[in-house]
Amino acid sequence: MKLYFDKAKVAAVIEAAENGTGHQVPYTGEPWGRPADYRPGIMVVGDQGVYLIGNEDANIAPLKSGLIAYAVGCNPAVDEDWWEMKQLTFGGNDGAEFLELEEAKRLLLVGMEPFVEFTSEEVIWGTE
Repeated sequence: MKLYFDKAKVAAVIEAAENGTGHQVPYTGEPWGRPADYRPGIMVVGDQGVYLIGNEDANIAPLKSGLIAYAVGCNPAVDEDWWEMKQLTFGGNDGAEFLELEEAKRLLLVGMEPFVEFTSEEVIWGTE
């Protein structure tokens, strides 16, 4: 099942990651602190909903800055059944999947409807 995202919000998240500094990739299994991987990119995150954020070092959390793109049906602030949709698509556990910036631009900005799809073997990024 595909999760769809608002293209304008995805573009804003990608632009912030592209123009930001201090990029970091959390959830890499590194010891607590800044991981050694500083490539710019975006992440699809599953925790309180499913959303895309950039990995730029920011003083303001994505939710407060507005630099967050929730998947349709997975925003706890507006979707009553967000937890069920998260479980059906992302799964019940929290986590994140990283996509390098150039790949994000190539895969998510070419069509009209950006999506992420989770299978048992891979994460598929694209647009329709």
